[in-house]
Amino acid sequence: MTANQTFTRKELEERFPPIQVKLQPWRFPTSVKCIKGKLTSLTGQVIYIVEFQGGQVRQISSKNFYGANKKIVEEFELLQFRRHDSDVKKRLKVFQSEAKPQKRVRFQLDHDDFSPSISSPNYSSEEKEEDSEEEDSEEEEEEITDRSLLRSGRKVKRSQSFESEFPTAKLGQSKKKEYTVRVPVPTDEDVIKHHSIYCYRCNQRGNYDGPLDVPLGAEPKRCRLLFCKSCSYSIHNNCLPSSTNSYFNAGEMTCVKCQRNNDCIECKKNIEDKSNPKEISFRCNFCYRGFHEKCIKKGVSSSLAYKVDDLNLDRLYKSGTCVECETFGETPGTILAERKINDKTEFLIKWKNVSYRHTNWVTESWMQGAQSSAHRAYLKKSKNGPILPKNEIPVEWTIVDRILSVEWENNQKIKPKRILAVFKDTSYEDGIYMYI
Repeated sequence: MTANQTFTRKELEERFPPIQVKLQPWRFPTSVKCIKGKLTSLTGQVIYIVEFQGGQVRQISSKNFYGANKKIVEEFELLQFRRHDSDVKKRLKVFQSEAKPQKRVRFQLDHDDFSPSISSPNYSSEEKEEDSEEEDSEEEEEEITDRSLLRSGRKVKRSQSFESEFPTAKLGQSKKKEYTVRVPVPTDEDVIKHHSIYCYRCNQRGNYDGPLDVPLGAEPKRCRLLFCKSCSYSIHNNCLPSSTNSYFNAGEMTCVKCQRNNDCIECKKNIEDKSNPKEISFRCNFCYRGFHEKCIKKGVSSSLAYKVDDLNLDRLYKSGTCVECETFGETPGTILAERKINDKTEFLIKWKNVSYRHTNWVTESWMQGAQSSAHRAYLKKSKNGPILPKNEIPVEWTIVDRILSVEWENNQKIKPKRILAVFKDTSYEDGIYMYI
């Protein structure tokens, strides 16, 4: 035999015949008295509750218990199966008893001498009357009620005539009346140019052209954008509530913001300029601030003054977004300090997930509209004193102290994409990712 020689199974069995060992049965009695119950774990493991001769009760796994106690386990499982089988039969009997009894079927003889007056000896007239009464009652029940099962298994009787009489009736709901308003389609190009093409409720784009009679409410189909007569707000007809009598006057709509707060943020005068009634003021869809057209550039924050020279007012009106909302978006921030410039209060903002190197000064009016929660939190904290007394960020807060993690551009790890850094005099909770 060589080291690399191969053999088949038959050749191995012929050369090395297997040794057969006969084990004698276990003659000693087991100490187990009986199995009291069975448990199954979440992983599917079977555990038997075993009672021993001395009265002790233990929980033993089926793997360790089955070998020496095979007969006891088989008897227990057979008894459990019979009990389960008897329970199933009982349920079937109860279900069959509750089921509807079968109708008696009577056959008519195809015989020429048959007449209804002849009565057979096996079928009496009393039984005929009883059967006819049962059939009439069953037919009436089928016409009146409809039995159905709920998820819990409970039977419910529902009248079929109820749906025919009340087809749309539902508990807690009432049919709303459709409310339509006649709103003329705008034709003046100056009016169209000074209104946003986005709805201030759903922020979805729309078209001002459509039918004259506009249905209002959430249920009607979306038809067109409706313009506010005072500001640049636009809204879809199905974004307005159905009961909007106060919104319209002689076919002209006044938005909710103009009804509640109708003053310019910059000059504090009424947003409807009576000297120039055709002028339409600007209102932001996100921070809800209103400006006269001549006050838009004046109301921009000082940190965004570089954008004023290149500001396109026509694009601003169409987008419905002010300079601050377009630049900072909806990023939440924290107020660190405040100052006054040109009789206007400004706040120093530290933005979330951005280091102290990228703070900005913004106006108080924008913080009240776009970041109202941060503004209220600052007013509570400012009672105890300013956070930054000198209105300047310490230099240590802008110097990286520790780098906790690095993300690379590729698997070669040559050029880093961003780092997780902690700055001086700050805790690990203030660690942020910085793009490089």
